[in-house]
Amino acid sequence: MANPEEPDPPQDKLRDAVESVQHGVSQSAQWAANSARRARATAAQLGSQAASTVRDTARYVDAKHDAIAEHLDTTAKVARVAAGVAAAGAAVAAPTGLAAVGVAIGVVSAPVIVTAAPVLGGIAAGAATVSAAASLYRKYRKRTVTTDAATLEAAGPNPGQPPRR
Repeated sequence: MANPEEPDPPQDKLRDAVESVQHGVSQSAQWAANSARRARATAAQLGSQAASTVRDTARYVDAKHDAIAEHLDTTAKVARVAAGVAAAGAAVAAPTGLAAVGVAIGVVSAPVIVTAAPVLGGIAAGAATVSAAASLYRKYRKRTVTTDAATLEAAGPNPGQPPRR
């Protein structure tokens, strides 16, 4: 018979194994919690940086809306001129007669200007659309700033005071 005061060797091994597993699980849980905290902090920092960058870009565009609209308007005009020149060149260089039949069949390739004219027309249309959007935004901002200035002037130096006459 075994001594009742001495623990049974298999029970000691089992107890040691359980403690080892508990310790490993505890360390893994701590590592996972620390990793989650770091990931959350990194995500918050990246979100803050992205929001700051978007906000700064929006402020810059808002501050420079007149210059941006002018540049886009000039770009649209240049694109329209290029499309007009390409269309005129395509009309002159377009194959006629048997050459047109050869192009239609695929025996002869069309002149580059004829192929490029629709592309340049599309670019001009896109540039005109962006220019029109910038122009409308400029008008909106001008009207908003004018309205805000008139409201502030009507309010007087102290908003609680009646307007000057």
